[in-house]
This record gives sequence, structure tokens and C-alpha cells, in this order.
Amino acid sequence: MQEPRLRELANEYLVPLVASSRIEGEGQLAGPGMKNTAFLNPQRIAFRLAKTDHFRLVLTRNQIFDKRGEGRISELTLVRAFTEALADVEQALDKPYGATLLAGLQSAIVAKSVAGYALESTVVRVVNALEAWAARLYEGGRISAAIGIDGTAIGAGVTLEQIIREDFAAVLSNGFDTLLVVNGQAEVVGYRCLDSDSLASTNAPLRQSAVAEWANDGKVAVALNRLGELMVFANGQLVFSRRSGRWYFLTHEPVITQLLKPKNNRELRRAVYQTCLDVSFARTGGCIGVVLNEFVRKSAWHDFVPRVDDRMESTSIKARTIASVTQAHAFQHLDRRTRAELLAIDGATLLDQEGQFLAVGAILKIPGGSTGGGRRAAAIALSRMGLGIKISQDGAIAAFIGGQPDPAVAVM
Repeated sequence: MQEPRLRELANEYLVPLVASSRIEGEGQLAGPGMKNTAFLNPQRIAFRLAKTDHFRLVLTRNQIFDKRGEGRISELTLVRAFTEALADVEQALDKPYGATLLAGLQSAIVAKSVAGYALESTVVRVVNALEAWAARLYEGGRISAAIGIDGTAIGAGVTLEQIIREDFAAVLSNGFDTLLVVNGQAEVVGYRCLDSDSLASTNAPLRQSAVAEWANDGKVAVALNRLGELMVFANGQLVFSRRSGRWYFLTHEPVITQLLKPKNNRELRRAVYQTCLDVSFARTGGCIGVVLNEFVRKSAWHDFVPRVDDRMESTSIKARTIASVTQAHAFQHLDRRTRAELLAIDGATLLDQEGQFLAVGAILKIPGGSTGGGRRAAAIALSRMGLGIKISQDGAIAAFIGGQPDPAVAVM
């Protein structure tokens, strides 16, 4: 494939998957002894389709890429899946059906990233089946379901394509704590009731944490929620999500590691990140800020937060109620359900660097001229004292430090 064509396709199908990434303006010369995909440094990945190509393009971003860790799927895995999926259809792209092949390219990238060769086509079939259910109603309501893929399962059942047309199949799983299980041939071979009380520290939306925990040891699960969003789980965590017709790739641990503030409290960083996921997929919206100790000592945060919202000083009904709910516990020590519900309160939640609550549901005093909506303006204002994160009601997550976007938290 010629360099301009590969660049065009990478910009259309690869770059949108990897938050804050871009293709460098110039490719690099490549010899036959070089790998088709390889790290050049922590922020640059080179790739080409075939050993015979004399060039490699470079995917780059300011945030460092994940060096694949235990139980994680890295950006390098994703780039390799892109090149393999594109190579599979390269010879047919000029045919009349070439556009149809490209329409399914990202689904193929998802499948190659989370599953071995033996399960790749099964993942695609499951994704296609749930996409069909996303466009349907059952007794007037949207469908929520989950399908697990266990390549070691033995048995012959009806195929996924056979049951997908049947109304009863759409309610055989709820997408949260029950799922249908298919084998490597996409035959239905089982049904699982999952531990709905499992609230472990999974890097997945809380509502799907049981599905995420099932998707381990080589198993893959795909869930559909009532908003028509797809979630793909592997290695015990959410790896891909598809919302508003667009696929997103999530690498959790590098984001948690690179979350700049609070630097020395990884437990709090993880709690903030996971709660943002919970709020994003619950679609409640929210705003959270972590105020650095120097601004807490000087009470500088009161420049933005009315005294009536100060959890320690206020005697308002809201402040007293929040005190009863939190029981003086730090944010990271609360149940994930409680954290998400606190963020859903209109206004901003403010924490100090130890995770102690400064305010909940605070209506910030924003300087004049702020643009982009109330939550964004509040997150930017909070970021001038540390870290500010906005979760929109459409699910988008944006973080700011020092008044500027923080690429380390470019999730979706």
C-alpha cells in the first residue's frame, strides 16, 4: 500500500481509537529487517502493513503509550491489530464492495485486539448480534444484554445468528449480572448468573463490573446497555466502548499512573478515575476537583466556593446530610456507588489531596467570559488549584490541570 493511502486510512480508522493521538507529518524509511509495528520511544509507535513496504508511519501523542503490563492490552497491540485487519482486506479495497469492508474495519480491530485468531470471528459475530439488538425494542423498551465468549467451552447449540431473530433471546441476559455464553463457533452453550455484589476495584463501569470480572483467563464479553452503547471486556476490564457510532480504546492503568494530581496518592487517583467511568456510563454527569494542600491552607478555594457549600463550616441541610452520608470517610474509602451518587448532585465535588471532602454539590463562582458550559467552566476553575474533571451527561470525560486540558485523562 502506498504511503498516502495508508496515512489516509490510519487517520480515519486508527487515530480516532487512540485518545489525543495523531500521525506524524513524515514517515520514516524502513528496511526489511525492521518490525512492522514497534515502539520508537514511549510516545511514538511506528507501523507498516508488510515487510516489503519501504516506509513506516508513526503514531504519536504527548501522553506516553502503555508498555504492555500484566493483563493489559496496549496501544501497540491495537496498532498491530489495525495493520493486520487492513492487510486482510487490502487487495479488495478497490473493488465495488471495498467501502463495505472498511465499514467493518474497526470491529475487526477490536476483535483482533482482545481475542486470539481462533476467537476473532466470534467476537465480530457477537458485536454484530448486539448491534442488531441495539436497533430493536422489546415490548417498547430498549434492550440490555451481555454475551460471553469462552473458547474452551465444549458443546453444540443453536448459533447466535439463529437466536438473534427471536424476541425471547433479547431478554435472556440483562447486561449487568447475567449473560449468555457462546463457544468459539458462536454456539450458545451456557448461561451465567454472576456475583452482583462483586464491587471489586475493576477498571470497568460499576454496573458492568461483574461482567468484566467474568471476562478473564482468555474469555471475552460484550455488553449492550439501554442507551445502545457497546462495551467489550477482556482481562477483567473494559477495553473498548462504542458510543454514538464511534469506538473508543481504553488503557486504564497508564491514565491512573499519569494523572498528575494528587501525585502521591494513587489510591485516590484510582478512585477518582473509576468514579468518572461510573458517572460517564450512568450518564448522570458530574464535576470533581482535587485541591492542592497549598490552596487548602490558604482557603483560596473559597474564592470559587460559597461558604454555604463548605462541608466543614456550613450548617445547611445539604452540608449536614452530606456529612451523615460520608461519615468523615475519605473519598477513596467510600463505596463506589456512594461516590457516583455524590458526583451526580448538581454542582461540583471538591476534595483535598488526602481525599477528604471540602464540598459536595457546590455551585462555583465562575469568572465572567467562561465558555463551554457550566461543568467545563467549573472544571477549568478547579484545575487552577490542582485537578478539575468534567463528566458530561453524554458521557464525555475531560480533565484539566492549570486551566489547560490534561491529555493524561483523555479517555473518551
